[in-house]
Amino acid sequence: MLHFSGSPVRVREPSRSARGVQMAVARSEGARRRKAVARPRRAILASNPGPDRELLCQVGSISDYDLSWLNTRSDLSALLRSWRMRRTPHDFPDFPELSQRPRRSGYLTVEDAAAVCGVSPAWYRSFETGEPNGYSVAFLERVAAMLDLDIAERETMFLLATGHAPTQLSVGGIQHLSPGARVILDTHAWPAYILDHAGAILARNHSSLAWFPSQRTANHLFVWLFTNPGARTQFLDWSHVARNSLAHLRIQYARAPHCQLLQETLKTILESSSEARVMWKVNPRVSFGEDRHVRRVLLPDAPAETEVEIVSATLDGRLGLRLHTFVPVGGYRPTSTPTPPSRPRR
Repeated sequence: MLHFSGSPVRVREPSRSARGVQMAVARSEGARRRKAVARPRRAILASNPGPDRELLCQVGSISDYDLSWLNTRSDLSALLRSWRMRRTPHDFPDFPELSQRPRRSGYLTVEDAAAVCGVSPAWYRSFETGEPNGYSVAFLERVAAMLDLDIAERETMFLLATGHAPTQLSVGGIQHLSPGARVILDTHAWPAYILDHAGAILARNHSSLAWFPSQRTANHLFVWLFTNPGARTQFLDWSHVARNSLAHLRIQYARAPHCQLLQETLKTILESSSEARVMWKVNPRVSFGEDRHVRRVLLPDAPAETEVEIVSATLDGRLGLRLHTFVPVGGYRPTSTPTPPSRPRR
């Protein structure tokens, strides 16, 4: 009942039938919207019979309306959660208390992950939710070890959490080359090596030892170059090769100053060669190595010198692996080179 200037005015409320009509209209509008969502959903389910079809429906429904969920914070959080759910308490025998905790699932919980990493559950939870808290490299390395991340996963975690790739390169886990890499190496008729970022020889073909017999006990190309007298004898322009090799190591050191393998390589070279110390301190320079340079090499029992071009190609950018090849381009050309292996029949 409303009153205007002393006179009562009665406002008529909607009847039950009118309210029923309004509710019916709302229900029909809701049904229309559900059908609009159900049509693409049925199409996704029909075209994707695999186990991820429900996830595809969720992504499809989100992407149709809103992309605010697509950011590095949510991506880091989703990856950390999925990596944690791959691990179980049985993966950590040094933490028997993890198996004794009551749990509703078999995978590692946030509390378990925090205990393994040596931080509080609140700290690890903030990290897993993508909170930017200036996480240290030591903490991220512990997380990578706890989650058993491979090289690609570890680098992605560092990029999303800190904005830059890890400076410590992980190459120590390489125990053997893939069959394809081995075939690439063996099909080269001239000396070919697979080197890591520090110059360690991971593999070589037979021609490399035929050309450079003093490398038979060497496991590092740059260390051999500076410490073995045979390298000085065979490389007629040894100083140029040595200077470019050291300049290449300087770039690698700038990329990964905390890499223990690289530190040991530089220490061995600088301690054993006074010329290397002069090149490093007095005349510093940087270079990507001996690529595209023509050098003079004296091969065993050769009547004259051989001009070779040192060609490098990236074999695996994730690990810093390079294919390092000596290609004769002039002078004496040896005839006794191995025949490339024949292609297997299918």
